[in-house]
Order: sequence, then structure tokens, then C-alpha cells
Amino acid sequence: MEPHPKERWNIIWQNTWLAEKIGPFVAAYQASVKKYQTSRQASEDGGGFFLHTLCAVDIATGWVELQPVWGKGHKRVRAALHEVRRRLPVRLCGVDTDNGSEFINRALFDYCRFEQITFTRSRPYRKNDSAHVEQKNGAIVRALVGYDRYVSRAAYAQLARVYRRLRLHTNFFQPVQRLVAKSRHGARVTRRYDRAQTPFQRLLAAGTLSQCRQRELAALYETLNPLRLRREIDAALTTLWRLAARELVPPSPTAFVGRAR
Repeated sequence: MEPHPKERWNIIWQNTWLAEKIGPFVAAYQASVKKYQTSRQASEDGGGFFLHTLCAVDIATGWVELQPVWGKGHKRVRAALHEVRRRLPVRLCGVDTDNGSEFINRALFDYCRFEQITFTRSRPYRKNDSAHVEQKNGAIVRALVGYDRYVSRAAYAQLARVYRRLRLHTNFFQPVQRLVAKSRHGARVTRRYDRAQTPFQRLLAAGTLSQCRQRELAALYETLNPLRLRREIDAALTTLWRLAARELVPPSPTAFVGRAR
């Protein structure tokens, strides 16, 4: 079956102009390349409209940015990317995404080209290419926000409030370890990790921040209290869960059989 002419043009454009990401980006871009992915705020039933989350992870420092998205439209995702870029403490040099249509489109490609941002995609059917963002999606978005379906403007605003606090708690108070070396001796694999540091500490050690930006982040850090942040996150999540769309459970086929009898 021949694809639609527009779909065929998209396939040709994707394979011609958008390069696949091969190999790590840390050495090439330092702390300025982000991996992006959207995760849906819905249950296993993927039909209908619901909110999404744009998750961005800096693979050099582990800095995380989360942004709710009203659906998966090209312009909405591009606007969410622009908002994430505005909040980043460093200049964005490159993005690497999966192969979803919310990313592989002309709108986002033109935006990155106009802003001189390197835009690459992961290889098809290679989930390990997005291991960093997949881990954050599971540990932050799915573990805390959950799998409920959110469809309202109120839920969108509340989700944004949750993420504003989550980004501070994650980037300033959640230390992470990075794999330094891995060796194999027969069937035994030995992994060596560096000292656990928060993304904020790794960002300062990277030496990519200006003196002015360092002072701004240090002043912000001094105003934060991890316990108070955690309480605010829990309270915001409780309010968010009340806004979840309650899906009707369809009656079982046995109910109709019994009624017919």
C-alpha cells in the first residue's frame, strides 16, 4: 500500500535532512545538549485527547526540565521546547529526540535551524539511545504524577505548578551517580561510578556558567529548603490527582448476556 503523498514527503525529508544520533554527545557539547521525549498523562487507553509532558535531560550534568504540553501538536511541542530553552541555565546547542511525529516535523526542524540548534534523532527501535530521558520519565514523571488521564485547563495549570517545584527539588537536591568505567571478566561485569553529585553541583564543576549566572543559581539555592519543597510537591500532587478525568468502565459482556436471558 502506497503511503499518502504528504506522509511520503515526510519520510523522504526525515531520512534526508535529519541525521541519526550515533555515539555520545558529552564530549562534543559539554553541558548543553538535551535529550527530549514526551510522556502521556493518561492510562493505557491512548485514545482521545490528554495532556503530555515534555521531558528534557542534559546528558552531561543530569539537569532535568519538565514542561506540560496541551496535546501533541507540532506548534504546542515547539512552544514547550522554547519554554524549556528559556529556563535552561546554559545555552542550548543541540537536541536529540526520539522518532515520534511530535518531534519529526518541519515546524521543529525549522525552529532549530533558525535558532542554530543541532537537531538529531535516535535510531528507530533503539530505546537505549534515549536511556537518560527514559530513566527520568520513569523515576520522576510516572512515579510521581502517575498514569491518570488529565484533559482540563485546570489540570494543565496544576501540572505546571508541580513541575516548577519538581525541577528545583530534582536539580538542586537529588544527587546522581554517573558510570565512569565498565569492565568484563568472563561472565562478571564490573561497573565503576563517580561520586554522587546533584545536577547543580555538576553544572558548577563543568565550568560552562558565567560568573553572573553562577551567582544567580547560588542565590536561588540559598533560598530553597528541601523539606519545604517536598511538602509543597506533595500538596500540589494531591490537588492534581483530584483533577484527573474519571474514565467510565465499560460493562462486561456477561452483563448483557445475563440481561438477555
